[in-house]
Amino acid sequence: MFKFTSYNSFLLIIIGVLIISVSTSLNFWFFPKIDEVIKSHILEDLRQLISVEYESIETYYKLFLDGLITEERAKELTEQHVEASFYGSNKQNYFFILSLDGTLIAHPYRKEDVGKNYLDVDDKVFQNAVERILMAAKAGKTFAEYEFYKYGSKIVEQKISAIKVFERWGWIIGTGYYELEIVSNIKAVKSQFSAIISILFAIIIFTYVFFVVQNIKTTKERTQLLKKIQTERDRLKTLIEINPNPVALYDVNGTVILQNRAFEKLNETEDVKTNQINYLKEAVCKGSQKTFTEINVLTPLGRKWFKVECETLSDENNEFIGKMVILTDITKEKLEAILWQEKAYQDQLTQVGNRRLLEALIESDTDLGETFVVIMIDLDNFKQINDTYGHTVGDEILVYFSKVIKNSTRKDAIIMRYGGDEFTIIIPESNKGAAQRVIERLEDRLKTPIDLDGEDFRLSFSYGIAVCPKDGEDIKTLIEVADKRLYEAKHLKKKTT
Repeated sequence: MFKFTSYNSFLLIIIGVLIISVSTSLNFWFFPKIDEVIKSHILEDLRQLISVEYESIETYYKLFLDGLITEERAKELTEQHVEASFYGSNKQNYFFILSLDGTLIAHPYRKEDVGKNYLDVDDKVFQNAVERILMAAKAGKTFAEYEFYKYGSKIVEQKISAIKVFERWGWIIGTGYYELEIVSNIKAVKSQFSAIISILFAIIIFTYVFFVVQNIKTTKERTQLLKKIQTERDRLKTLIEINPNPVALYDVNGTVILQNRAFEKLNETEDVKTNQINYLKEAVCKGSQKTFTEINVLTPLGRKWFKVECETLSDENNEFIGKMVILTDITKEKLEAILWQEKAYQDQLTQVGNRRLLEALIESDTDLGETFVVIMIDLDNFKQINDTYGHTVGDEILVYFSKVIKNSTRKDAIIMRYGGDEFTIIIPESNKGAAQRVIERLEDRLKTPIDLDGEDFRLSFSYGIAVCPKDGEDIKTLIEVADKRLYEAKHLKKKTT
């Protein structure tokens, strides 16, 4: 048996002194700086949030530049989007828009003051806040500090907001946290960090005690144990603290007990956190073997795909104690695959869906809601146009007509070129009234003739509508009904003209 020698006693004393030294260093050097670090992370999160919202505004602005909507409509959609954008654990945090002259453009808690200049609002708190924001924006600053009402109440608190100027419209976009929220977040993070430090220190102390016990065993056993502890410690440190990919450690109950910054950041949105953690706990982290799978989650920056590697962790007796989960971002590869798949389902001329997409929808029995509509549309006199002016003009008319259809339907509508000059529109979760409104918008937009090579073309169309479940319960049946009604309408139109 191994003898407890004076050398071992000295070594244990040294280890104890090191633990005390590390603990003292944390208390006197690290922890005083942690508030600063956490606050900088919170401000960085605000920068990212405002950047995402800024990109949304640029999207609407691009629609205006592309001629798909008017500038007034682009601004209106932007204002609606901003006022509907909430985030945070209680979904109370919000975005706002001010013009550079101090006019309130959008604010979910101050709708009664939208369109007013701040100097015309009889509210000193509001006026002072706007002045501070305007001063910061004009000085080129990215943050503004001021006092403001908390979430529409009469309670006034200090607030810090990230701001960014959208130069094209002279708008200031902003969002922020109240001081008490920041303090609360800092306390929460410090509490979590303290818990992790406590776990790490518990592991170190456990290792220390375990080392003392092992000193009564043979030298070979002690060497093997120390080697294993060192290996596991290095592996955990590499995978969790250094790995740029999201990494988390789960215990036997599927509870996350340790995670790196990348994993934590991925779960900042409450919906993402709930869905992803539950999925990894229930679907991935079962059994005791190494497993691989894929997941996709909707993050504040958009949908992302990850390859999930789940590896078993065992103790010295080879008993299952938990799992290490590593997520590798494969979004680029997935989007490329989706792009190629979309091209296979896209009509090359009009850029809407093709017959292959329709066949895929029929075969997959896609859920379109308890009630949905199918509209079959056919251009009038298209063959005559083709015969008279040629296929090039005919193609240009089809492209134009498909764009008009896109601009006249909801975003979730599925538009396909059924063949020739015939188009199919499927509107999920809809009814006949919604289909009729689409037809009215189409007719209204086609009142203006299209000019091609100096020739004016006045376009008209015939249509047929079928509604689920009244006219049928599947896409194929509804297309047949709508197509029949389309040709009845064309026949009636020919008789009356």
